[in-house]
Amino acid sequence: LSLTSGVKVGITRHYNIPNRWIDQGALKGLIIARVPERILSGQIEVAIAKEFADKTNWRKMLKGEVEDVDLLSYRDKAHTLFPSELKKYAVVDAQVEELVYPVMSVPEKIVSHNLDKIPEFTDRLTGIKGQYLIFENRVINLRKYAGYHLEFDG
Repeated sequence: LSLTSGVKVGITRHYNIPNRWIDQGALKGLIIARVPERILSGQIEVAIAKEFADKTNWRKMLKGEVEDVDLLSYRDKAHTLFPSELKKYAVVDAQVEELVYPVMSVPEKIVSHNLDKIPEFTDRLTGIKGQYLIFENRVINLRKYAGYHLEFDG
């Protein structure tokens, strides 16, 4: 489970933790299951996705408009939704990981900048959260520009 724009569920390989949560801009993350085969994690995700979101509202996540919640309570709820034959994979002793991002400020109105349409701009970098660079007047989703060469001047 992770707390991004709300509580959400997702599959992450063990070696991607906490990188996956950081990439999502999660404020908190919690392992709720460990399975020997990926197909089992998919079955668990399908079962609990009926009650838990699997998408992030990126604007809400960037603005930090997220209600603080007790992920341990959500874990307990998620465990009740596991199919009975998969309950043995439930993890009950994992600790909640808390994540902090270097964000000084966020624009009042979140506008995603398109480098393909406007390749150059002048603005002040005010933070980074998840896969987003945050500027005074815009944000850029870096994942969208994988493979691009970007230059910054100080």
